Amino acid sequence: MKNIRIRLRSHVGEEWWSWFGGLAVEYPNEQQTVIHGPLPDMAAVYGLLESIRNLGLEILSVRMESESGTYELNCSGEPSQEEE
Repeated sequence: MKNIRIRLRSHVGEEWWSWFGGLAVEYPNEQQTVIHGPLPDMAAVYGLLESIRNLGLEILSVRMESESGTYELNCSGEPSQEEE
């Protein structure tokens, strides 16, 4: 099982939540959306990333936790703004 957290640069409306496979959606501020939750395998991770790409959304960061470790990618070039 993989736990994923993806921060997007935009406010994604509820009408698009179905594209995220039942993951939780939060709004840390008016300009960002965070999608997070468990995914069964890497195929599901790639499918989620493909959905985000198909919606034309900009990814700011991706954090994935699994049994083998934690991986984080900051895509924005800006300092990470992850909450505590």
